Amino acid sequence: MGTADVAAPSGSSPTSAENTSTQLSGIRLQGIPVAPLGQVSALDGMRALAVLAVLFYHARFRWLPGGFLGVSAFFTLSGFLITSLLLREWVSAGKLDYRRFWSRRGRRLLPAAWVTIALVIAMGAAGVWDTEQLRDLRSDVPYSLLSLLNWHFIRADRSYGAQFAAPSPLEHFWSLAVEQQFYVILPLIVMGVLLLKGRGTQRKRLRLLAMVLSGLIVLSATANGLLAQGAIDRSYFGTETRAAEILMGALLACFTLRRTQVYSVVLQRVLVLFGILAACITVWLWHVARLRSDWLYPWGFLLTAVCTSVIISAGLQKSIFSRALSLAPLLWLGRISYGVYLLHWPIFLWLTPARTGLSQWPLFGLRLAVTLPCAAIMFRMLENPVRLGLRLKGRAVLVAGAAAAVVVLVGSFLTTSNLDKPSSLRLASALSPAVSTTLPPPAPLRTLSIGDEFIQSVTATAGESGGLQNSAHGVAHCGLALGGWVSLSDGRVERDAERCAGVRQGWISSVQAEKPEYVLVVGSIRDVSPRRLAIESPWQLSDSPQIDDLIRTDIADLVDQLSATGTKVVLLSVPHMRNTAAPAVIPDPAPEPDPDREVLRIAKGLAALQGAPGPGFAENEDFRIDRYNALLAEVAQTRGLQFLDLATAMQRWPKGEFDSSLRPDGVGVSASGAALLREWIEEQLRGAVNVPSAAAELATLPQSGGVLDLQRPLPEAPVVTPRRQLSPQVRPSVLVVGDSVAHGYGFGLEKWAESTKQISVFNAAQFGCPIARGGGFRFQQDLDSFRDDCDWSRQIPGWLNGFQPDIVLLSSSIWEVVDRRFPGDSRFRHIGDPAVDRYILSEFLSAIDLLASTGARVQVLTQAHINAGLDQGFSNLPESDPARIDRLNQILAEAVSLRPGVATLVDLGSWMADQPGGDLNTEARPDGLHYTDEYSPQIANWLAPEVLRAGNQL
Repeated sequence: MGTADVAAPSGSSPTSAENTSTQLSGIRLQGIPVAPLGQVSALDGMRALAVLAVLFYHARFRWLPGGFLGVSAFFTLSGFLITSLLLREWVSAGKLDYRRFWSRRGRRLLPAAWVTIALVIAMGAAGVWDTEQLRDLRSDVPYSLLSLLNWHFIRADRSYGAQFAAPSPLEHFWSLAVEQQFYVILPLIVMGVLLLKGRGTQRKRLRLLAMVLSGLIVLSATANGLLAQGAIDRSYFGTETRAAEILMGALLACFTLRRTQVYSVVLQRVLVLFGILAACITVWLWHVARLRSDWLYPWGFLLTAVCTSVIISAGLQKSIFSRALSLAPLLWLGRISYGVYLLHWPIFLWLTPARTGLSQWPLFGLRLAVTLPCAAIMFRMLENPVRLGLRLKGRAVLVAGAAAAVVVLVGSFLTTSNLDKPSSLRLASALSPAVSTTLPPPAPLRTLSIGDEFIQSVTATAGESGGLQNSAHGVAHCGLALGGWVSLSDGRVERDAERCAGVRQGWISSVQAEKPEYVLVVGSIRDVSPRRLAIESPWQLSDSPQIDDLIRTDIADLVDQLSATGTKVVLLSVPHMRNTAAPAVIPDPAPEPDPDREVLRIAKGLAALQGAPGPGFAENEDFRIDRYNALLAEVAQTRGLQFLDLATAMQRWPKGEFDSSLRPDGVGVSASGAALLREWIEEQLRGAVNVPSAAAELATLPQSGGVLDLQRPLPEAPVVTPRRQLSPQVRPSVLVVGDSVAHGYGFGLEKWAESTKQISVFNAAQFGCPIARGGGFRFQQDLDSFRDDCDWSRQIPGWLNGFQPDIVLLSSSIWEVVDRRFPGDSRFRHIGDPAVDRYILSEFLSAIDLLASTGARVQVLTQAHINAGLDQGFSNLPESDPARIDRLNQILAEAVSLRPGVATLVDLGSWMADQPGGDLNTEARPDGLHYTDEYSPQIANWLAPEVLRAGNQL
């Protein structure tokens, strides 16, 4: 948020550049008349209003949630002033002195910025910042010195106004980084166009520059809108995505080069009226915009830039509008606005409601009473002397800058060394931008695979591969069905039982010995070969009724024997084939000991050979494979088994099922193809959760429009699954389900489990997700929508299947009490509204039913009062109203009462209220919401015995 040298504030000495600008009156260069810009007091007034918007925004006043757009106004104003300076120097000298330009920028911006960084570090050394803020400073300081902080935030996936951590004291330096990057880029763009040789007169070059800037604005706005669809923070911080606001000011500078003022009285009045309208629209934008408003990207930013440009144009006119912007208080604040912006944020983070005990307006007055004098002193003692008096040149500048940077970096290193490890909350929230959970990776699935050469290629390597621990038992050239004679692809005829009869018993014996979780039964290409069921029978193809019946009956018998071992049997389809290789040498069967029986065997073989189809690859006919797969699916359905359509999965490969890199011989798969299939098989197996269908249906999110229907009946309790018995010899497994507050409970229970060895804990907290699903919300004055993956009905079955918990702790707080706009509703509502209360109750009942569906004992935790956003300067937010938490606890108690024998209530909220400091103890909950890692184990010392006691009551 730098200030250009052009149009210096009232009372400051004009620079030589400004003198040059003043002398340009009447100058013409190849036909271009240039109007002097000189000193424009109204622009200082604009700076004052923009910085005031930022101050009110960071003071968390509810009526100005879009005050962050004050930074956008600074972007446009800076683009206008910098480009005006460049254009007038080009007119005067026909070129640009880059070294002199960047030297002025450096003197204007860097000393005050680096002093602010040093001040922030000193405050850290004095103990003002917490551990997480100091950890941020460790990386933020170097990037702030390099003016690359915005790209550091993008790389680190940092969010402006993050929900789960106190903000960095240097967070506001991101906008300075954007501006300073443009102070490097913009002169190169402007002069690159204007100084091109062979492009005609300066007038034509100026028009070309305006066209280039317009094109860049379109590109920037497009990038802003596209990137915001997937990552709003990326769009907010990006240099290229925010460039349009700066370039809009640069474009205005092109149009005002020849004339800054409108001479026609009528046109001037029209322009002033437009300026007043633009000012009104700007204030309206400040009032309605939120960081995550979809319409902001890019249209809100573009509208702000357009309005700022109109206000600048109106401010250049001599009118009541410009005089209003030139009032003495605004001029004074505009002069020191750069220092105010630099200093206010660390001062605001230092003087918080928690530290001062002041309400919002008195606290704002205290913050200004500290910020404004400090900024005025820095302006008089540092900014002006360096900008106007200091004249270091050449190596002296580099030496001085390097020395200052080293001092700041050393101070930062000393201050941020020996920090405690990151909090569990910070670590968990960094795991994934979508769902943050400390669940350990599930144990590998133990599988045993049977089939022919195809499944051999998929699972050839025994042992653990990804999430599968597989034992491969494929036998080449043997099928799942067994009977008669089979015609091989090279024309030979083989009696099925002579070589493959013992294979089936070997498979069953392997399953009995290894006891896998799943047996993967994969179709065989031998099963589609021509068969002769008896000597007196004709040769038949695999689609004949007799062969279909053999395959159906024999495979059903095989899976019945496998299922009898107690292992889950899964049938998999076989893909289409493009076989070109004859079977490998198949050994002749051992002769019969009895010569007469041996003669009979040979005779039958010769008889079977009569009329054989001869060489050919029946498996290469797709319709035969499709028919065979239909029989496999039919067997799976009749036996209640899972059927995995592996063939269709392979057909969906990007290059098709016969991708030569994945399936080089048209039959088996390569190592990379096998890895893809094993990953797919694991995903399918883990998705097949043994959750009763009735409970799963109850967990379905209601359609839009029915969410807040008071007439919609509450979910009926499903048939109660017998509760899993807790054995003294086995540690109960506890699954923690809820939001980021629940994560703290889970963390404490994990520590308790480590020390006592009495339970095992799986922490499945989903950050930013409610139990009452769907719609948008208003939290800390910003608007957003819940992510699709917050639909817990998609997550819970996997947790139940993967960890088989004995006890489930269900806890949800903040997201149930924020202002919500539910699907099908046009306005925000909150808990206490009868329709909202009923929906929350319905959702908790559905969640309890699903969590209890496999026999787990569900325990619902009551919630302590909250004071959200305490560490970020918020106070008395709607979601912090104690009445909302009280109502939530009433709803939780009602939900438990409607599920007797399934759920119990654990009154954690009352226990917290009785502790020293109460449930809003800032030592235990610095942000008014989450518990520290030091306090969470204290909660667990009470909670864990309560969990075990309540679990034994069910």
